[in-house]
Amino acid sequence: MRLEQIEIFIKVAELHSMQKAADVLHTTIQNVSKSMKALEYELDTPLLVRTKQGIFLTADGEYVYSEAKKIQLHTKNILDRYINKST
Repeated sequence: MRLEQIEIFIKVAELHSMQKAADVLHTTIQNVSKSMKALEYELDTPLLVRTKQGIFLTADGEYVYSEAKKIQLHTKNILDRYINKST
């Protein structure tokens, strides 16, 4: 699991759309789809339900989303402390 996959997963979950996530992340829908399939394969569980109304999280997806948000926050805290610090 890579941080990039986590960021993509969070955007897909929040926007309920791979296309919207791709647009916001300035990447292609193919990259988003490939990342989500790879993440589901690595975890050996479906995280997303794809419907005509949008993309929704499975129960496992809800858990992963919750934990991914924590990772995102911790990553931001590290970057803020060491990279984005004010001088």
